[in-house]
Amino acid sequence: MKAEEFDQKFDDGVEDINGDLDLLTVRRVNQETKNTAIAPQAVGTNQLNIEKDNK
Repeated sequence: MKAEEFDQKFDDGVEDINGDLDLLTVRRVNQETKNTAIAPQAVGTNQLNIEKDNK
């Protein structure tokens, strides 16, 4: 479907345009994926330091 046809369907408001949309690939525009760092628990960090010192 050409953009003009889609725009006309949308502007007319008569037809349901959901069938013309690819909803499986929808994403927000100008929004990048954010990485989140997770700090290890204090107990785990202490154990790693002990193991490092014993080597």
